[in-house]
Amino acid sequence: MQSSIKKYILDTLTLFKGSSTAQIIPLFAIPFITRLYGTETIGQFAIIYAIATIFGTIAGFKLEFALVPADDSDRSTLFALLLILMIPMVLLLSSMFVLTVSIIDLERFKFSMTSMGYLAVLAMLTGLVNSANFYNSSLQNFKRIANAKITLAASTFILQIALGYIFEASLEMLLMSRIFSLAVSFVMLSSDIEWKAIRAATINKMFVILKKQLSYIFYFWPASIIDVVAKQVPILLIGGLYGDSFAGYYSMAERVLSVPTAAISSAVSQSFYQKFVSDLKVKANPRRILLFTWKMIGGIGAIPFLLLFIYSQELIAIVLGAEWLTSAEIIRVLLPMTYIAFISASTSSAMIALDGQKYSLYFTIFALFNKAGGIYYGYQLGDLMLGLQIMVVLQILQNLLYNFVILWKLKKRVA
Repeated sequence: MQSSIKKYILDTLTLFKGSSTAQIIPLFAIPFITRLYGTETIGQFAIIYAIATIFGTIAGFKLEFALVPADDSDRSTLFALLLILMIPMVLLLSSMFVLTVSIIDLERFKFSMTSMGYLAVLAMLTGLVNSANFYNSSLQNFKRIANAKITLAASTFILQIALGYIFEASLEMLLMSRIFSLAVSFVMLSSDIEWKAIRAATINKMFVILKKQLSYIFYFWPASIIDVVAKQVPILLIGGLYGDSFAGYYSMAERVLSVPTAAISSAVSQSFYQKFVSDLKVKANPRRILLFTWKMIGGIGAIPFLLLFIYSQELIAIVLGAEWLTSAEIIRVLLPMTYIAFISASTSSAMIALDGQKYSLYFTIFALFNKAGGIYYGYQLGDLMLGLQIMVVLQILQNLLYNFVILWKLKKRVA
């Protein structure tokens, strides 16, 4: 058991190295980007990238989670199925978005057709990189995942700064930089993918695999759609109600808060899921690894989050400039929610492993309504910060209840 925990910690540290480096790089780049592009352009980029993230997540029907417990043969067939589903789905979603914006006349979301083309490519590459990450996680290629994250972060910000200075600092430069970086990351993650086996996957076998996953898709895919929409709805709603500049303020606050979250929590989540699934299979006390992870993440995050709460105003003024102080206000409001989510996100995949997809669906529906409802209520009162505070309280309660349900499901499973 001790050697098992040790391997889990080593795998987590490998991913942490990549995730932390990938998050530190933006800290050096952000002062240049905020001064180069401005609040409005960054807000427009945040809105387009939020939509692309939604489409990229929806397009694969979240089948990438099924890659981790799959055997070699099923893994290749699943990945082939993911590719077949993803391409037409992204094109369909992007076309529907353009048509909806035109029909309903959503002025805030009317971007150029070139930007809409970038959106489709961004969505496609986001989905591919996410799927390739899970494929590598199933092979325990954690070092490759870490290196791909570093490359993605470094190339994105280097290109955004370079293209902004060499050419016009525009929305297109931000989009092109991200697209190129995602493509490079996918190429890196593809080196161990069994392309020959994927090409050999038959339609009949894909249908067999798909049939196995129907209950998973039925519950978890709708939950995932609502979950990714819920994660992006604050930027979309703030952009729609308050304008691109406020979307920029919120996106920059999220980016600063995501440094500890993405650096540590995302690193732990991939190794945790692999370890938790493995422990469930062999009945090796999965509750132990769950509680150990909560304690470890909570302890690691306590000091960084406290320091960020105390010094957010000074940090934003120095790093981003005085015009971004609204982001500092948003950071202080969001911090309690982000800290709880920081702990919970590392182990949220336990619900999938415990076949709790229907509970995931209920929680994500609640998350969507409390985020959208909180922000809209604040808008009706002319107070964005009040709306965010309401959202924060509801989200904390939801995360605590979600973890209680995981413990309850686990107790029933191992009883």
